[in-house]
Amino acid sequence: MIEDSINEIFISIWANRQNLHHIHSPQSYIFLSFRNNIFKKLKLARFISFSEAGDETDIQFSADSIIIKNEMDAAVRLQLDKALQQLTHRQREAIFLRFYEELSYPEIAGIMDISVKATYKLMARALSDLKNILSVPMILLIAMLKEFY
Repeated sequence: MIEDSINEIFISIWANRQNLHHIHSPQSYIFLSFRNNIFKKLKLARFISFSEAGDETDIQFSADSIIIKNEMDAAVRLQLDKALQQLTHRQREAIFLRFYEELSYPEIAGIMDISVKATYKLMARALSDLKNILSVPMILLIAMLKEFY
């Protein structure tokens, strides 16, 4: 079923290549297509019922795995907090409002009494500084901020 799904995805991409818009991340697009194709096949084959999915489809982790994950999360959180302390007060405030309060850029601009354009610049500089401090790719940095804030 997996091999069939992979083949179907590439055949579909090839057949519809004229209709596809510019794809920013081909790898993500292929993985998402694969995932959707597998779920569709499973649903059609009645291997999984999304309406009945619940406890029987939950993944159970061992106590050791949970403890290790919690310790790793705490270490990452501490590292992120230290990096945030190296930012300016305004940068920390912008990061807090964007990722913790989940405010839009216009809302942040109103709160901080700056223009929306200045908000984008402030956020870009803050993220760039964090990326350099932590030495992680930008996508990982944003994922960390979304998970821990």
